[in-house]
Amino acid sequence: MNFVKNVFLETNRNGNNQKNLIQSKSQFVCHYLPDSTITFINSRYAKLFTKQKHDLLGKKLLDFNKKYQKKEFSNFIKNLKKTKDFVICKDRFQSKTKEDIWIEWVSFPKFDKKGNLIEIQARGRDITEKERAVEEIKDQKKFLEILIDTIPSPIFYKDEKGRYLGCNQVFADRILNSDRNNIKGKTVFDFAKRIPRKLAEVYHKKDLDLIKKGGVQVYESKVQFADRKNHDVIFNKAVFRDAKGKIKGLVGVILDITDRKQILKDLMESEKKYRMLMENAPIGIISVDLKGRIMEVNTKLLNILGSPSAKETKKINILTFPFLVKAGISQDFKKCIKTHKPVIGQRPYTSKWGKKIYFSYHIKPLYDEKNKNQMIGVEALMEDISARKKAQFMLEKSNKKYRELIEAIPYGIVEINKKGRIMFCNDRYLELLKLKSKQSCISKKLWQMAQSERIKTELKLNIQNIFDKKFNPKSFFSSFKTQKKESMELRFDWNFKKDKAGRIIGMILIVTDISEQRKSEKRLLESYKHLGVINRKLAILLNLKVDESKNKKKVYKFILTSAYEISGADYCAIYQFDKENKKFIQLIRERPVKNENDNIPSYFLIKPKTPDYLKDFVKNKVRIQGFSADYSLKMFCNQDKLKQFILLPLISKGELSGCLFFGFRKKEAFSTQDLYFFDVFCAQTANILEDFWEKNKKV
Repeated sequence: MNFVKNVFLETNRNGNNQKNLIQSKSQFVCHYLPDSTITFINSRYAKLFTKQKHDLLGKKLLDFNKKYQKKEFSNFIKNLKKTKDFVICKDRFQSKTKEDIWIEWVSFPKFDKKGNLIEIQARGRDITEKERAVEEIKDQKKFLEILIDTIPSPIFYKDEKGRYLGCNQVFADRILNSDRNNIKGKTVFDFAKRIPRKLAEVYHKKDLDLIKKGGVQVYESKVQFADRKNHDVIFNKAVFRDAKGKIKGLVGVILDITDRKQILKDLMESEKKYRMLMENAPIGIISVDLKGRIMEVNTKLLNILGSPSAKETKKINILTFPFLVKAGISQDFKKCIKTHKPVIGQRPYTSKWGKKIYFSYHIKPLYDEKNKNQMIGVEALMEDISARKKAQFMLEKSNKKYRELIEAIPYGIVEINKKGRIMFCNDRYLELLKLKSKQSCISKKLWQMAQSERIKTELKLNIQNIFDKKFNPKSFFSSFKTQKKESMELRFDWNFKKDKAGRIIGMILIVTDISEQRKSEKRLLESYKHLGVINRKLAILLNLKVDESKNKKKVYKFILTSAYEISGADYCAIYQFDKENKKFIQLIRERPVKNENDNIPSYFLIKPKTPDYLKDFVKNKVRIQGFSADYSLKMFCNQDKLKQFILLPLISKGELSGCLFFGFRKKEAFSTQDLYFFDVFCAQTANILEDFWEKNKKV
């Protein structure tokens, strides 16, 4: 409000002070008429729109500032006329660097003597840092609320007078069974229906003591939860302070230990029974006084230790015997004696009599029967788990080797249950289907990994038929698309997984990517077909009678037809090369599309303006292939209809005798084998034509 007050005083003051304010570099100044026409601005306001002052004067805010909508601006003017007082508002702009800038505007209306609004004088200041700080605080508050609600234990926080400031959802539901909004501002006494008066007094007194003394407070108590039952809990509370270090309240966490206490209670009650059955117990039992002297030991433990007698065993002090200290067992006994709390552990141990044991023990306090608070020693239940540990170690080792083997196999391995859900898969399976992690497919149905609905249905029917009809293991095949839309052919080899009773509980599948195998088979088949076409056509060419001059057109036509079949081209042409005149003469060609302009010359010369690739072709006599857009093909065909071409030399006796031109409408890669076939075809064609031209001197 200091900013508003200062602006108000300066706006109503004449002279140099007001002029200084207007030209101030720390504020934005803009005067405009009720129709939004700008009458005055300072330099900083102009820089806000990366303009000069003279570029904005006389312009309307509504025309160049997209922030102002016509309806909103009209309402703003009406409000000024009605209130005849200044208005405060905030605007957000984008800087050159696309960062948001917040400006707080104070707009003052100016009226003439008749009370008509004649001008609005606006002053602004940059409040970006403040707004960013406010947004950051809001984000932090929201994060803390989510964090507190995520914690499964009840959490609450109060002010210095014991009034609730808030809580997490668990506290509201499990403790007070109330809406969180109804809890704020109340004390524990306001929830008499949920919290008995006596318990409320205990809580409140503890809270006030903590606020008075500060620090941390941990204690055990009973709390009536929303289920109307008293629960044993541990309160963990600590004070929080303001910036000056003054205590402003406390934060508390409630840990429910009801189940834990019940277990301890049952354990204590069962100790009496264990004493009676000590000698017949299937596990070792030993009781020790607070100084580590053995008071009782049963026969089972003597057998475990390999001890000759109870008398010899009682000579050992549990707290100081070197073997027990080295194994760490003495330390656990000391811990139980010191803390009065049970200790559970597992440790390897070699007894005084040389027997190697792996102990699992449970040490608990012993109390005087008359004085329940007087601890007189500890009792330990000790079991030799050497065989179990060895079996566990062997099992882990076996499982590790099994997993390593599964991961090392170069095939995808998947285990599914009878519903088709994936229970396990190895890394190779993830690689095949381009999956990121095992979590992305575990518990999902196998066919859900396919992207096509047709393949999903086909795979689902295959799996269901195998389970329903109990087929003998036999491979099946399926097309597949990965999540990256890559197609592949998969082979599934499988076998049933059975339980100990021999019942089928699932299936293990070995998945192999045979995409490359399929492609190779397809390419091989196409090669055989292609080779057959070449052999058939070349055989016919070789059987032509070259001395029959009347068959010239027939020979050219047949070569052209053969070229179409071999290349799969959309356009073909045959040219003879005149060495003396350095020109290509068109013998025959085929139009690629109907109604093509028939203005392609029947011959073209090799001259200075001829494209370089044709000069190189004549010089080097090497095949040229490429995309039509990169070459000038107007002497061969209408290249607008073709995407790709191949120009093949006809070489006879080491000299260029002509060429074959193939044009294609689609861009496709040619295999090395295809290009080899083209070269063979050209070589045979060149020999046939050379013999034919020798017999028929005129073309």
